[in-house]
Amino acid sequence: MCGFSKDFQPSSRIHIPPNHLMFNMDLPNMETVYIAFGLFILVTAYNYIRPKEERKYTSLDTDEVMDFIKNNSNSIIIDVRGKEEYKSEHIKGAKNIPLDDIEKKIGSFPRNRPIIIYCKRGAKSIRAIRKLEVAGFDQLYHMHEGLRGWKINDYPTVKRQ
Repeated sequence: MCGFSKDFQPSSRIHIPPNHLMFNMDLPNMETVYIAFGLFILVTAYNYIRPKEERKYTSLDTDEVMDFIKNNSNSIIIDVRGKEEYKSEHIKGAKNIPLDDIEKKIGSFPRNRPIIIYCKRGAKSIRAIRKLEVAGFDQLYHMHEGLRGWKINDYPTVKRQ
């Protein structure tokens, strides 16, 4: 036996009410769709053609940073890596202010001197630059190649003994 009770009578007709059919859905008002699509196009076009926000920092490679340091003895060099990374190796004269501490130390930075920010590869330092930009600093210099680029060019560093 196939598992049906003996009272089961198969029906040859199955009735499905039309409002339960998958293809009988109400379509949204097409005017609303056209307006939403038009707004999407306008916002996308505006974001594409609008003037970009002006950067308040200058991005420098390691050669440019070396020249900048030689020509601007009053510049401040900040290493935003962690304390242990800094202790193991850093640029001579650099102060260690880890990225997480930048906002706490902003008040101690002089606004009338150029500030060079670096990290290992450039990712943390750009985040520090953004925080300083928001705080109103405008003499900011980002060493986008980081300490890694500095070492590739054989510039001097201070190493832990």
